[in-house]
Amino acid sequence: FHQFYSPGNHVNKGPNHPSIGSTAEMRLGTLLARDIPDTGMASQIDIQGAIHYGNKSVPGRRLALHALKNQYGKNIVADGPVYRSYKVKGNQLIVSFDHAEGGLLVADAGYNANKRNEGATGFADPKVIENGADKVTLFYLAGEDRVWHPAKVRIDGDKAIVTSAAVKKPRGVAYGTGGIGFQPNLYNKALLPTSPFIVYDNELVKSATWPD
Repeated sequence: FHQFYSPGNHVNKGPNHPSIGSTAEMRLGTLLARDIPDTGMASQIDIQGAIHYGNKSVPGRRLALHALKNQYGKNIVADGPVYRSYKVKGNQLIVSFDHAEGGLLVADAGYNANKRNEGATGFADPKVIENGADKVTLFYLAGEDRVWHPAKVRIDGDKAIVTSAAVKKPRGVAYGTGGIGFQPNLYNKALLPTSPFIVYDNELVKSATWPD
């Protein structure tokens, strides 16, 4: 199954602020559904769309990876990075991921997906942005006051080191829950995108547990 794409968040336009609205919680639900036996989730969070997105080739290929690996026994990577845990070191919050072997990359799929661009094919295949961590604007941190602030990220192998000048003692981190679209974001070496997440005090944030 697909993890829902990102409607309405265009390149270099916001807002990117954290969300626990219905769309974000639906994405969380699909992420948790990976525990159901004989299932596989392909994230399309980096491919923009509305009810139906125009770029279907890459999502189809990502779904096929699960069948090739799990039913046909191919030695391939089928999953994008998924939040595992974080630890705090001073003003740094260090995020660890599953399915990030070999390290994280920054890429985006918008360069070729927009058919109005000269030479674009509409094939939303991610392209690596070398040394692109400073272009990722999807991370937020929160401290004791539970207010989310835009954060910067530095990639250290398979970990993301997140900081914000406004948060001296971080207790929560969010990534991409407000939508990603075609913005620069995190991938693994297989160029599969990182699933959005929002956690506080190491617990998943949901509307039922975050009424404010």
